[in-house]
Amino acid sequence: MYSKKLKLLTLLAICLTLFSYGQIKIIDNDSKETLHDVKIINSQTNDSLTANSNEYFEILKAGTYILKKAGYFDKVVSLKKDKYYIIALSINPSELNEIIINANHIPKKLKKSTKSIILISLKDIERSNSINFASVLNRTPGIFMQSGALNTNRITIRGIGSRNLFGTAKIRAYFKDIPLTNGSGETNIEDFELASISRFEIIKGTTSSEYGAGLGGTINITPKNAYLNTSSINNDLIIGSFGLTKGIINLNHGTAKNSYSAIYSNTHSDGYRENNKYDRQTFTLSSNHFLTKKDEISFLASYLDLKAFIPSSINESTYINSPKSAVLYMETSSGL
Repeated sequence: MYSKKLKLLTLLAICLTLFSYGQIKIIDNDSKETLHDVKIINSQTNDSLTANSNEYFEILKAGTYILKKAGYFDKVVSLKKDKYYIIALSINPSELNEIIINANHIPKKLKKSTKSIILISLKDIERSNSINFASVLNRTPGIFMQSGALNTNRITIRGIGSRNLFGTAKIRAYFKDIPLTNGSGETNIEDFELASISRFEIIKGTTSSEYGAGLGGTINITPKNAYLNTSSINNDLIIGSFGLTKGIINLNHGTAKNSYSAIYSNTHSDGYRENNKYDRQTFTLSSNHFLTKKDEISFLASYLDLKAFIPSSINESTYINSPKSAVLYMETSSGL
């Protein structure tokens, strides 16, 4: 009996509290959810307060009030001190709220990514020869690389880029966040030394919100870095048909907080056809310096000296009688 009287007294006290001051609750007219960050302005005194986190707000003074919130129509209401109000605000379609776009630049686990991403690890790269990118990329689903010569290649992702006859288009590429795609949309990744790359990250599909207009996708290339507290020297020599020779020297040195890597390569090939010689020298230097636990600075330099001939197209009779003949010449040289 005593507990029932206590409950009645408590309920009566709550009711007296509710009606001693007027109260207001502001909701969305469509979802009926409580709105926050609503500005309440007294039209007579211009006094204002902002409804932040509380669900109910006390009306200390009767009068006419203006309710304002970004993305909603303003509403004018007359309020009294001893009443309880639920006021709904309608969305203003001409005034959009803030739009936030999240991209994949923030590191996250691969299984949580919302895009189709393929990773080609160092182990996968070393399974192939270090002469041509095609043998590495063509084992990846949805990606096809055609190689006419060592310096003429075409990459397509899910068929995008197949209309471009001589080169890679509609696909963006980055070498450690340095763009490799020029202003006309052409991408060349074969100019870099394959032995200096530790990983490919290939995003299949449009990536305009992150990497610019790339209808087919994006190829992110990560160069090799030296291990900390380790020093090593490696060299490779490759000999193949049609006068192919390639030498690679790899120098690595790492301390407790710094790592340095230098890779030099020299490639020569006479080619199968006339005017198909290929001479290339590359030098890639990268270093990483760990300043603090969260701060890191890195340097990257790449030099390329390339002299390459591209054989011209031939007709059917020439292909049958003299398939090695050609007439066209081209020389290129570049550095990063």
